Amino acid sequence: MRFILGLIGAAFALALTCSLFSGLKTYLTSPPAPLAAEEFHKGPKELRLPSDGPFGKNRPSCSAACKSTPRSARAAIASSWSRSAT
Repeated sequence: MRFILGLIGAAFALALTCSLFSGLKTYLTSPPAPLAAEEFHKGPKELRLPSDGPFGKNRPSCSAACKSTPRSARAAIASSWSRSAT
């Protein structure tokens, strides 16, 4: 019984191997044509939204803004952030 099951498994593995090599040969001799999505794709346009603010997306970093803010105001902002994070 085991011998017959081994022959069936070997035949199945041989069929899979032949199918793999046949598919590879076909793919390498005649590669697929490019898809329309690949051929005619355009990149996304840049959006200019009102929510970007007056400085656009490249607004000043927090370190630049924090230097002009008084120390007591920075402490109040930091404590409000830590309360909202928890």
